[in-house]
Amino acid sequence: MRVLMCSPIYLEILEENPRLNPWMKKDAQPNKTTAFKQWHNLENALLSLGLEIWFIAPQPKLGDMCFAANAAWGRNNMFLMAQYHPEVWWRKDEIPHYAEWFVQNRHGACFLPKGIHFEGQGDIVSLNNSYIFGHGQRNSIEVVDYLEKHFRLKRIVPVELVDSRFYHLDVALHFAKGANSILWCPDAFSKDSRRMIERLMAHERITGLELSADEALQDLGRGRINFLLNSLYAGPNEIMGWNERFSEFPSKVRHFLESKGCRIWPVDVSEFGLSGGGARCLTLFLD
Repeated sequence: MRVLMCSPIYLEILEENPRLNPWMKKDAQPNKTTAFKQWHNLENALLSLGLEIWFIAPQPKLGDMCFAANAAWGRNNMFLMAQYHPEVWWRKDEIPHYAEWFVQNRHGACFLPKGIHFEGQGDIVSLNNSYIFGHGQRNSIEVVDYLEKHFRLKRIVPVELVDSRFYHLDVALHFAKGANSILWCPDAFSKDSRRMIERLMAHERITGLELSADEALQDLGRGRINFLLNSLYAGPNEIMGWNERFSEFPSKVRHFLESKGCRIWPVDVSEFGLSGGGARCLTLFLD
């Protein structure tokens, strides 16, 4: 599996918007040296698991560009570029750089009509035979029609996020492919969307593990949040945010995944929690 990453050497919280991301505080800036070490450790973990990593050059004054997952979403070397909400003005200048990278590396880039907001992989979770699309916070539901038409996706289930703490789908729900299971926080979704997710799991014969908001958003102190569900997989391996004390990893999640033959690879990405991000936010799937 190939992933795209961007160095966090320019990581900076440039703006606060509690409605769209309550975690970002301009007076609580991440330590760039620590962030780079954590990012490099994530890179090494992915390499050790056999992933192929591609890189895009970071750009000055684009403090969130390292969160590559939000730049686009794609299939078969064609990528739909993000179109940020006007209130997320500080990220819009990332998109030309990412689009240029795709073209230079023999991938296609396509764009949404004006007025439709989309934040890439952050709000799409792929299952075995379908896709879950998150809207209600920073995405327009009209994106679903575009994905169905231009990517010929047969089954997309749109779900509504109702809690600003879960501003992207991938901080509220994670598909652990090796376990054929969804780990999710029901409190992040509307009642109708909870039922839709439950029906989807039953239809695809996927098991589930429900987490409370406190379990999904673990307070590490000093403004740092560990987004446990902002994870990614490599076969039976689950790359999940955690500190060096794996003995303290949430037993509920550990026992569930290990009972299904998965191995947890903890990575400390806590410095990125100051910006509201985790391990998956730092990686864009190219396959």
